[in-house]
Amino acid sequence: MKWYFLFIMSFFLVGCSETVLIVGDNYVDIIDNWGLDSGLFRFRARLRGKKIIHGTADGEFSLTDMIAELAFVPDIVILSPWNAHEAKRPVLRSSRIIIAGGEPPAGSGENVIGTVMDKMQALADIGRLAASMALEQEKPALVLYSDNISELFDAYNDAVQEEFAIIEVKSSGRMDETLPNEFAGKAADASVLIFLAGPLNIEAFKATQDMQQPVITEFALAGGYWNSRIIASIESDSGRMREVLVSAMNKKVQQSSIYYPGKLKM
Repeated sequence: MKWYFLFIMSFFLVGCSETVLIVGDNYVDIIDNWGLDSGLFRFRARLRGKKIIHGTADGEFSLTDMIAELAFVPDIVILSPWNAHEAKRPVLRSSRIIIAGGEPPAGSGENVIGTVMDKMQALADIGRLAASMALEQEKPALVLYSDNISELFDAYNDAVQEEFAIIEVKSSGRMDETLPNEFAGKAADASVLIFLAGPLNIEAFKATQDMQQPVITEFALAGGYWNSRIIASIESDSGRMREVLVSAMNKKVQQSSIYYPGKLKM
């Protein structure tokens, strides 16, 4: 009751000087599952003079359409890594843009800041797990990724590169990416499938749905698509991520990406 009273009082005590548009997407709606629509997150934003509104961008209803319907340009726009390319839209030139859980797209202006999950420890854990499975079955582990390869393999502390069948995907963050031609053949011969390629992970799941290999991936729990094939997933520390987002809302210009910890859930 006391918390509810404080929540109501905040609406009277704090004026909203800025509007924050949180843009989800209906492909894998990480934004919703991270709890950015929770009362606590709204309360903390309200205390800093921010009014939260939500929208969903997809192929039929773009961010430009959304803003046209609002009839004003939000002061701050929060995008997921899956719709981060929207940051370059001219309509957002006057807005401050925050990428929740990802880096700013290449070529972004100073109005864009990233909040980035630190995956290094989780990647090290994946490396040890995948190396063990590859050695036990005498088959390579397949890694489908969009991260920098040197960072990925630096984290594989006790694995050697020859144990992994590597498929590189330089992700654009768009929904229309397709799997490389060699993906199916390499996946069929692998001991374990590691999907770290953003939206393309879903296509990889579909392409391998009749295979028996276990899967290690990212955001399976947050995205709501964890199933019996998944043995581990890199997940965000949602509480820390929300703290970082509230902090990022108060930054007037881009200084650097802000980092928060990730963890491997099994």
